[in-house]
Amino acid sequence: LESEIDVNNHTPFKNDLAFLLDVEHLWYDAQHLKDLNDANIDIMLSDLSLQRDTYRNKVKTYYNQQFGSVFRTHSTRTLFFHRLARYSDLYTSKVTNMLAYPLYYKFGARRQFYDHENII
Repeated sequence: LESEIDVNNHTPFKNDLAFLLDVEHLWYDAQHLKDLNDANIDIMLSDLSLQRDTYRNKVKTYYNQQFGSVFRTHSTRTLFFHRLARYSDLYTSKVTNMLAYPLYYKFGARRQFYDHENII
């Protein structure tokens, strides 16, 4: 867990992830343009798709060269994450991390939104 948090806070990782998310946004939004049968649009979509694949793999290898994060496969949460989230209200890399909180502190889960729900 600590190594994954370190990766998430690593500036090059953040920059590559931001770029990947931008490329994916453009790629998803521009797919309908393929109906125009324009060679330039096909080239642009192909280039976006290639960049998407490149950066998906690059982001994955920040965690681990072979399989990436134990919590996520590209944009999908892993079964390990779902099981962890289902059976634990709180998880940490070290129990001593809890010493930073007073005894009266109450932890609570944040609302998880479904894809079809509006995020407020």
